[in-house]
Amino acid sequence: MLSPLTIMTAQTENDSYFLPYAAQPDIVQAHQKDVYFKSALFNRVSGILRSIIGPRHVHFYQQELRTAVDFVYLGLMAILGTRTLGEEYCDIMQTQADSQKMPSILRRSGFVLSKTMGAYILLRSWPNIKKAIRNPLVSQTESFSKEESSVAAHYRHKFRIILVKNFTRQLSPEEQRAGYEGLGFILLLQLLAKGYFAVSASFTEPQESKSKNSYTQPEKAELPVSLEDLNVSSFIDESARKCALCLSFIENATVSPCGHLFCWTCIYEWCQNKV
Repeated sequence: MLSPLTIMTAQTENDSYFLPYAAQPDIVQAHQKDVYFKSALFNRVSGILRSIIGPRHVHFYQQELRTAVDFVYLGLMAILGTRTLGEEYCDIMQTQADSQKMPSILRRSGFVLSKTMGAYILLRSWPNIKKAIRNPLVSQTESFSKEESSVAAHYRHKFRIILVKNFTRQLSPEEQRAGYEGLGFILLLQLLAKGYFAVSASFTEPQESKSKNSYTQPEKAELPVSLEDLNVSSFIDESARKCALCLSFIENATVSPCGHLFCWTCIYEWCQNKV
């Protein structure tokens, strides 16, 4: 395995020394390894904070804490100019797109900020953006799972924006470089088929049904219902009005199959983490 210092020295001595681009499976596997290590670090940090400030605040600021852990994990890589644990596991490294030199501190910092803070800002503003651009095609995009979308987004944008590419070691002639070309072709056919059926369904819809269903009821304003008000659901005892997850008064009460009451947001996020 060649270290970054060895590669830079070899490049200085011989400009014709080039490494091949890393294959897609190596990049995805390195990303999955980094996700594993960041998850382990997040569990350790959240466990320490629970014993200091309590589980309620840790649960409330869970997304901010996860963003901070990602920033520290990748920030150390950017400052020290080293590879992440996932990149070391797959024997790949980041280089500049226009040359095989190590990325500058500015480019590495841009990658870290776009991957952590950019993703956090997009996540927070996504509900408002989704409401603004809602259309019939949204139902098609929601069929992708959360894990598939995160892996695809990682490989799709961040390295291209800051002109950073992944390189791997020198491959021997008998080694095969596997790729996702076949899988990508199948996904392209699936996407084209979904688009064709969606467009054809919109054109074949009868005009009469459109005129009959033209009237739509106005959307009801969604107001949070808090059990802090004793007049709301007065049959519930005061001792049972606090959520067992966030330890505050229940908002938008949701009952589980066992009969316990939780906040809708708390039980939804808990179920998402357990999936």
